[in-house]
Amino acid sequence: MASSGENAMLCAQLMDAQKDATRWLSIANSAEERAYLRKMQLSLADLQQILDRAEIRHRIESRGRASGEPPSLSSQPEWKENVTAFLKAFQGAKDVTRLRHYGHLDRLASRLGKQDEPSKAAKGARGHTGDRRAMVEAYIEEVRRKYGKSCRHGMPGSTDISQSSF
Repeated sequence: MASSGENAMLCAQLMDAQKDATRWLSIANSAEERAYLRKMQLSLADLQQILDRAEIRHRIESRGRASGEPPSLSSQPEWKENVTAFLKAFQGAKDVTRLRHYGHLDRLASRLGKQDEPSKAAKGARGHTGDRRAMVEAYIEEVRRKYGKSCRHGMPGSTDISQSSF
């Protein structure tokens, strides 16, 4: 099960990756690179939409009772398909460009790649929860400084990252 903090971080990473993809598209040199970037943008938008739907579904299901953990996104077939499509498009774009700094896209690809390989993620998680928690908190603070205290999910209004129940 994914925690609401992990989903909040994923939301922030998706938003940052979408902005990086848009910037990269604006300086893309070849038609092949632009094609990969457009595929990547479509996958990122689909992932954001799946995350939004999971959040809404969780909020509806948890009304009137104690709020539990949100469902794991990595078990949904749509999620896995879009992660695979994003990772392939990202790798393809990296292969045809001279650009070497991918920033948020690299971090997101690394995170999604770990979700795609659960056995490796489970091995890496042993004994490193404190480090991971510190990284998550640092990233959320970075997002808060950059965007204020809200994290938009493509829905009317905004949700405070720290009090969100994805």
